[in-house]
Amino acid sequence: MKPTLVLLHGFPLDSEMWVNQKLYFKDYSVICPDLPGTYNHPDSLFTLDEMAEYVYTEFLSSHTNIILCGLSMGGYISQRLLELYPENIRGLILISTRSAGDSKQAKLQRTASIRKIKKEGLQSFINSFTKNLITKKNAENEVFLQNLLSITNRQPKDGIISELLALQGRIDSESFLPYIKIPSLIIAGEEDTLAPPGEMKEIFSKIPKYEFFTIKHSAHLAPMENPLEVNSIISNFIKKLG
Repeated sequence: MKPTLVLLHGFPLDSEMWVNQKLYFKDYSVICPDLPGTYNHPDSLFTLDEMAEYVYTEFLSSHTNIILCGLSMGGYISQRLLELYPENIRGLILISTRSAGDSKQAKLQRTASIRKIKKEGLQSFINSFTKNLITKKNAENEVFLQNLLSITNRQPKDGIISELLALQGRIDSESFLPYIKIPSLIIAGEEDTLAPPGEMKEIFSKIPKYEFFTIKHSAHLAPMENPLEVNSIISNFIKKLG
């Protein structure tokens, strides 16, 4: 039986960021939830663990043979899901993410972002923040940039603020990494400044059974920026699981 591929999006996006993966893996069962706080799930005032519980209750609990994939915020949620509800997860894919909780500096930056949103409005924050997620070349590609902004700019203000607070208050998962027993695939964007490849490799080398790949011509959003290479690597990982 083919596995179920569950794809958890990053901040400040929604499930549409996985459109290339949904098309490529059309022969599999692919689940792409819209996480709390997004355009299609306009919730507010939740923790990251509550986001994980939502994914488990609504999507994971009724499936077996799951390959769980998360990017950035989705990667934090994936790690918590594996720690809290490991029974049906067969493989783990983490893209452009970390494992530790926010540092003091990162917490202050998230507080500054919330203040910026309240003072200047959501679009001002989104337009500046989004360009940090992609390569300079893609930021200058009008078609690519407008497609990305069409996703990020439709997210609700209260949802974005709530996601920032959830990220700020998330539990540190780094001590759990050595206890991950399932095969794990780690993917980094070569030009990512938010989760640099060297730092990602150092963090996730604590997982006993891990593979690490760096994606060229990509920053934080490798599945959107270089979908052909990302899809190929994920496909090979799934095939090796049998």
